[in-house]
Order: sequence, then structure tokens, then C-alpha cells
Amino acid sequence: ANGKKADETRSSTTTLWLPLSRSSAPLERALVVFGVLPSFSSMVGVAESRQTNELAAESPGGPRKLDDESSSASLSKTLIIEDFSNPRNQWRTLNDPVMGGQSYSRIKIDEGVAHFEGRCEIVPKLGAPGFITMATGNRFGQVSSFPDLSTCEAFEFVLKTNVDYEGYRFSFGKAHPKGGRFAYGFKSPLPMSDLPPVGEFGLVRIPFHRFSDKWNDATGEIEVECADDARFCPTKKWLRTPEQLSFWGEGVEGAVDLKIQSISAVGCDPTASEEAIAPSKIVSNFHSVMSNPFFLAMMLVLCLLICSIGLSCYCCYRCGKRSRDFQTEDFEVTKLTTENVSCEDEQDPEESEVRYRDTPAIVGVEFT
Repeated sequence: ANGKKADETRSSTTTLWLPLSRSSAPLERALVVFGVLPSFSSMVGVAESRQTNELAAESPGGPRKLDDESSSASLSKTLIIEDFSNPRNQWRTLNDPVMGGQSYSRIKIDEGVAHFEGRCEIVPKLGAPGFITMATGNRFGQVSSFPDLSTCEAFEFVLKTNVDYEGYRFSFGKAHPKGGRFAYGFKSPLPMSDLPPVGEFGLVRIPFHRFSDKWNDATGEIEVECADDARFCPTKKWLRTPEQLSFWGEGVEGAVDLKIQSISAVGCDPTASEEAIAPSKIVSNFHSVMSNPFFLAMMLVLCLLICSIGLSCYCCYRCGKRSRDFQTEDFEVTKLTTENVSCEDEQDPEESEVRYRDTPAIVGVEFT
């Protein structure tokens, strides 16, 4: 009876999926069942204590010490980036807009959960799947606020997927590598192997070293890993002020159905500030323009349009001014002529007759 009761209690609890770091391979994909949702650090502490006991039992010389990373896990700090029970930033969706893209998506934030759903469709002119995103801070003129993540080690999400979809990805920042086209930001895949079982909420952790800003524009696949080339690793600049966060459904045709409760950063320095800071709108817009050729092209077109309108207005002003000057000169000449004629008409008739009589006739006279 007690065993049956325990089974019923276990089935009603929340399942937590913990993809740990690569150095903790024995604990990777550990499935821990709790009655409430504790913090990631406490769950790691439980897993590490179990591993310590196992090592103690196996080692004849007594328990072995874990590495420094494990022993310092309890001293690290967790920063809340976004809690959808009270979101601080505005989240929107963006679908593939080019070459007749037919993908669609929507977002609804309700009861502490952001529900991102839609479908990634084939782009007819490309013959390949497009993308859909749920993002904040990625639009021109939009500024989002985040804490400083430069002392942290990884992102942590509380989420679940309602479908088996292999095109989930997450990105942050606006870094644009040399030679890149439309791709910007540091991106990492969210494979189903790292996610909780379909239909169940769980914790997902992505270390910063899994992100790279060298990824394919069309498929979203990372072309050069951070571990292979440090030039494409997340920098302190973008960790201090990420400016934008995005969840993606990209490069794989199919339905997308993702629910997110919170976004955090873990492994942070104990002195890290939890205050969310927004960059200036001018700086954020400049980064948006320089990171995305689409925005840059729009700004160039806008500048050309403004210059054309300004030049046209200036030409119209100059032409109008010249026309008004000509009209003023004609009016003054006409007025002067009218005044002269009026003066001649006011002279004495006898004097005019004498002057006319004394004037020599020059008609027919030849001068030598």
C-alpha cells in the first residue's frame, strides 16, 4: 500500500530535466522528481551529494573530492532575466518575411507562462524551411532591459515543449561576424535530447560556450563552434548588455509549441547585481542597424529619400524665390514708368507745345 501511494505521489509531481555541463557526464540527463520546483543550485547539490556517496563507497581510501566547479556551485548566484509571471520586457513574434515566406506564429503571456506557438513552413522560392521567433529587443526603436551576465556561466530556462520539434534555438545579443549576411547574435540549438519529455515542464541549462555568432542564415545551424574558434564566442560586451533575446523555430519544417515560465542566468558571481539595465535607445538602434543588413538597407533608403525630399524642397524654394524676385523687379519698373508718365501728363500744355516745336526733326536726316 505504501509503495502504491508513493507511485501515485511521484506521478503527480513535476519532472525536472537537468542537462548538466559536459564535465558532469554521469549526471547528464538525470531525471529528478520533486514535489515542488526548487532552484537549480539546490538540485545540483542533491545530485552531487549522491555522486559523492557513490565515490565514497567505491573508493577504498575514502571519499574523493569533486572538482572546484562542483564544490563552488552552492556559492554561485542566480540572476532572474525574465519571469513571465511579471515580465519586464515586451515580447513579440517575427516570421520569415522574404521570398514569400509562409511561416506563422503567435505569442500569449498568461498565468505566468509565455506560450509561443506556430508553424515553420517551406519558403517556396528557396525550397527550404523558414523561421519564426519570439523575441524582445530585436526591433528598431525597441529597448529591453537585462542584468549584467558577464560573471555568469549559463542560461537556465523553465520550459516545456508540447511537440517533438528539432528546430528549437535560442539567441542573444546583436553581434555580427565579418562576412556574415543577415545572421546576427549568439545562437545555440535546443535539441530535444536537452529538453524535458514532451508535455512536461523542466529546467534546461545552456552554457555560454555552446553559443556562437557564426551560424548559417538559411538553416540556423552553427557553422563554427565557439570551442573551435574563440572569435565567435560570446564576449563580455554582449554579456553585460545582451540587448535582445530570441527563441526560434528554424530550419525544420513543422509545428512549434513552446511554453516558457522563466529565463535565468546561473553560475554568477555572488556580488553580481540583479538590477536590470536598459541601454540608451541611440546605442541600441545603432547596434540594430549595424548588425542587420536589412536594417542598414532600410536606413540608407530612408536617408536617400530624406535627401531627395530635402533637395526637391530646396529647388522649389529657390525657383519660387527667383520668380518672386522677377515679379518684384517687373513691378518696380512698371511703377517707375507709370510715375514718369504721370509726371509728364501733369506738365503745362503750353510748355509741352513749345518744347515740341523747338525739337529738331530728325526724320530723313543722314549724319556723316
